[in-house]
Amino acid sequence: MVRRIKFILNLFLIISYLISQVEEVGDSIFTIIEEGHVVNLPYFSNESNFDNVDSVTRIIVVIHGQNRNANDYLQYIQNATENVSLTSETLIFSPQFLISQDIDYWNLDSSVIFWSGTTQWTGGDLSGSTNQNPRPYSLSSFSVIDSMIQSLITNYNNLEDLVLIGNSAGGQFVNRYLGGTTLNGQGKVRYVVCAPSHYLYFNEKRSLNNFETPIVWGEPEGCSEYNNYRYGLENLNDYMSQSSLDSIRSRYFRKKVDYLVGELDYGGTTYCESSVQGQTRVQRALVYYQHLLDFFSQSITSNHKISLINGVSHSADGLFNSNCGLYSIFYSGSCNQLSNLVFPTAGFEVYNNSGDYPLEVSFVNESNSGTHPIVSNVWDFGNENSLNSNSLIENYVYSQPGEYSVRLTSYDIIGLSDSIEIASIIQVDTVFGDLNWDTNVNNEDASLVLKHIVKTDTLKDLQIKTGDVDGLDTLSTYDASLILQHLEGSVEQLPYNETGLISGGYFFSENQNIGDEEIITVPVYLDSLVNLYSFVLKANYNLAHISFGSGYFAALIDLGFILEINSFQDTIIIAGSTASPISGGSLFFDLYFLSTDDFVEETTISFFEVILNKNHVVEGFNSVLTPVLNIKNSLNPKHFLISQNYPNPFNSQTSITYRLKENDFINIYVSDIMGRQIKSLFAGNQQEGRYELMWDSKNSLGKKVSGGVYYYTIKINNEKIVKKMTFVP
Repeated sequence: MVRRIKFILNLFLIISYLISQVEEVGDSIFTIIEEGHVVNLPYFSNESNFDNVDSVTRIIVVIHGQNRNANDYLQYIQNATENVSLTSETLIFSPQFLISQDIDYWNLDSSVIFWSGTTQWTGGDLSGSTNQNPRPYSLSSFSVIDSMIQSLITNYNNLEDLVLIGNSAGGQFVNRYLGGTTLNGQGKVRYVVCAPSHYLYFNEKRSLNNFETPIVWGEPEGCSEYNNYRYGLENLNDYMSQSSLDSIRSRYFRKKVDYLVGELDYGGTTYCESSVQGQTRVQRALVYYQHLLDFFSQSITSNHKISLINGVSHSADGLFNSNCGLYSIFYSGSCNQLSNLVFPTAGFEVYNNSGDYPLEVSFVNESNSGTHPIVSNVWDFGNENSLNSNSLIENYVYSQPGEYSVRLTSYDIIGLSDSIEIASIIQVDTVFGDLNWDTNVNNEDASLVLKHIVKTDTLKDLQIKTGDVDGLDTLSTYDASLILQHLEGSVEQLPYNETGLISGGYFFSENQNIGDEEIITVPVYLDSLVNLYSFVLKANYNLAHISFGSGYFAALIDLGFILEINSFQDTIIIAGSTASPISGGSLFFDLYFLSTDDFVEETTISFFEVILNKNHVVEGFNSVLTPVLNIKNSLNPKHFLISQNYPNPFNSQTSITYRLKENDFINIYVSDIMGRQIKSLFAGNQQEGRYELMWDSKNSLGKKVSGGVYYYTIKINNEKIVKKMTFVP
């Protein structure tokens, strides 16, 4: 029975009415027996045109949109068959997925299957049953199509091609169904997905760069259910969960699928699950195809192709009857987007590609489009810098020396890409000695060499090559010296390979008896020097007994040395270089250590790997420290107690608390790492009791001290305690 609705309402009410119930119910019934119950699905078809089933070689099963106007979709496909003159061999089925409003309005009996809404039938959910319209069965909409396709393939012996096509909500249906169905259709089934508002993604990644090509993939924020089923593979329904995720993915990859979307289709649902896939239907189609390329690789293009239909918005008839629509459905006519897909071809020319830095290079983009226009060109300049640019000519400045390979990747509008890389095409000449690549050789470059040697900085391979100015294929303190000599003019050009350099000298220290002082000074002497330009030495010590504080190198600095020192764990490394050689006489520098409470037996500082200039190795030496009387700070002072300062470390001021056990004269002062008193906190008589002093991190002149380690000492008669504190400005 067919009843037509009279259009007597205004446009708004017409649209609301059509959404509420269908204008027409299918005039044919597809019947399934489910657990002894008759289940009927209405459909429209042109099957009355065929007296002989053997004449049918092609079947089109077309899925309607959310308005469920299956009769219109039958007409759209009939128009298409007429356009390609294939009506005599093409059978059309247009099944109709009704919802509860349709059952009520048309007063359909209990054999007619229905769903609670569009979301349910487009996703393959189970059919509905209500108090008003009870049903003794429940079937997935996907199971219904499985039965229909299997029946058609069985009953039409000469069938060569079966196409399942859907538009809008029907496109959503086909997109999800083809991943979930286990029906192979004897290899005769193809799929056409037209203009859905959202797609089924195969991982949790979505665009993080506002859908610009090339897509940057990651997990979006602010939409917690974006990857639930219908949009992704989490929380699958009963039909889909019959298969593993890997099976769904592999089946989808193997299917033959065309995607059609109008270039003017700027509509689409606006809830977040679909919005993270793109802003409009046409954009979502392009982004989804790039998702397929990213997830399955470019091999997906063998079975999956996409076509943008010029001049069409959200029109099923416009899509089906376009040139590419007709080709997709019937393999009739031509559509280069589907039949002759050509990738873009990347190419470029380079001008001014060699010279001193900074070097400005011109790149001319000579990439050619394939089937689709190129929309993005990504340059990789070979120095960890890249640029997405569609300019014909791109200028780029190389600020560091070296050889650089350049890659250009061109992307078309659907995400197909091609890359070309030219190895070592850029040759930026090295300026030896310029390690920081500021175009000048200066003291900072020499310091970088020393910092690399003592491990306070790590240079890149190219910086090491640039700093190797003596040609020995490694960085040494002598390289830093040659840089300093070049700055002073004694070495005219770098690199400089000096031959016949005579070097000499030796380093030594002395053993010491250590009293109750907490700061221990260990002198290191340099003697019998011959042409000393540079040196490096290392030292090891026992952390249980002492810890390293700092060094004092005034004598070396006065002679033009630059120095770097580093301590880590139980090791010290010291490196120094100068521009003018030192010969004869003696030099020294001091190293400062802090004793620990466990320093009650002798401990040894071992100096090793002492190297002068290029590679003149000097014998190592030791300094043995022996505590005298095995006392330092009084462990149980008779006259006072003192607490650790608080806070510690501190950045402005700190509190020092102490208690006197009897009336006495007390002296409290702050000293630096070299033992020099910098501030008296109190000196005078005090009564028995508890006291608190504040140090505001200023010296006796009222000026802020620099950050570092300081010591506060409390002394009464022959008793004293020294404690360490750290100032961090």
